[in-house]
Amino acid sequence: ARPPVAVLDRAAAVDGDAAEAVFYRLVTEAEFKFGDDFWKLVPIGSGRQRLRATYEHFIDMPKSVWANQPAYRQYRKGFLESYQKICANVGIKECRAYAATLLFGFTEEEARAYARRAVEKESQEQPREEKIVESEGDPAPVRWHRGLSVVPETRALVGALRAAGFDVWAVGLSAQPVLIVEAQLWGIDASRCLGIRQATERDRFNGQLREPIPIRVGAVEAVAAALGRRPVFAVAASAAAADLALYAEGLRLIIDRGDAALRQRLSGTGAVVQSAFEPARATKH
Repeated sequence: ARPPVAVLDRAAAVDGDAAEAVFYRLVTEAEFKFGDDFWKLVPIGSGRQRLRATYEHFIDMPKSVWANQPAYRQYRKGFLESYQKICANVGIKECRAYAATLLFGFTEEEARAYARRAVEKESQEQPREEKIVESEGDPAPVRWHRGLSVVPETRALVGALRAAGFDVWAVGLSAQPVLIVEAQLWGIDASRCLGIRQATERDRFNGQLREPIPIRVGAVEAVAAALGRRPVFAVAASAAAADLALYAEGLRLIIDRGDAALRQRLSGTGAVVQSAFEPARATKH
């Protein structure tokens, strides 16, 4: 007989966000695979021309002087701000898809190694809000959440489920290589991750995404396609995972991190509500 399946919303397992940590590092260190094809992926409405012009102004300088260069500051703030504006104006699905496409030119192995370095770095950061400015006295800084910590109770739950014979899967709106790195911190195998998948050409990501995008109904479609059956247990901590929780035919567990839309969607369904746990700080790898 096949083992029972449990699915876990990545938002239930961490305080912080690995996908945003990777994007932050790629922007800050200017480590995208830049070129004409890369820049075509940046929407014109997100300031493509200005971002490219500022990038070309500082990129040949020693990295040690970047922080003092107006062009670098404009590039960094503008890139991070463009992501946040897409999230605010269009939605989380679109901004996460945007971030995933910008892994253009990476191989799967390169992206996973890069994500691992970014996650390790972010795990060493104390939780705080960083203000990214173009200049001293900037009246409109970009505010970016820093820090990444695993919730130990969620990691323990994954271990208990696996010990009980469950096949445990992670579902999240992160590029597949990033979700794999993140989920391994909670004890979920790389083969059991359903993130944003990308098409490749000659083994390198080509900027095209594969459907379904694992959010809302797309998360259900991703699980159904991978497993061919319904999970018997689902853990959700965000409204994006509400449809996935409803798809489970057994226990539904809400990790209540203040998402009122999630509570409303699962109200009256028999879902068990667990108050959010405190994340473990200074996670070691």
